[in-house]
Amino acid sequence: MTNDNGLTLDIDALLEAAADTDVLVIGFDFMAERIVVDFRADNRERSLPLLELAPPMADAQERVAWLAERRPALASPDRFLFFVWPHTIKTLADSPVIDRILVRLRDEHGVDYRSACARLIADVRRAEHAERLAAIRGTDGFETLWERER
Repeated sequence: MTNDNGLTLDIDALLEAAADTDVLVIGFDFMAERIVVDFRADNRERSLPLLELAPPMADAQERVAWLAERRPALASPDRFLFFVWPHTIKTLADSPVIDRILVRLRDEHGVDYRSACARLIADVRRAEHAERLAAIRGTDGFETLWERER
């Protein structure tokens, strides 16, 4: 899959890696927050998998510490995957990535996260739209190349 910048993403390799990971973190170039999917659950503690927007972390160790604080009943994850999605959020929503995440959550834990995922995607779409507006207006860290004469 190629985007406007020519960046490619091997969806099959990504799906294969995501199928075996305990924690999946998806980053974006237009916002600091990340989508975090923690596929782990603890039936004894009645903890469900995690699917949410989360603040950025400096590295995997910091993310593991964040998860330990949020989910103290669970041990540290064995497998951790982070990648930056180089396309729009619409492309992610339309790709097989989200469907595979939802299917895995359903198959492994019997939970239906479709509505939670739809809310999360809507939040990321709003952030993406706000970033585009900031770029057009030359605000929030953007600089315009020209201004309208008055």
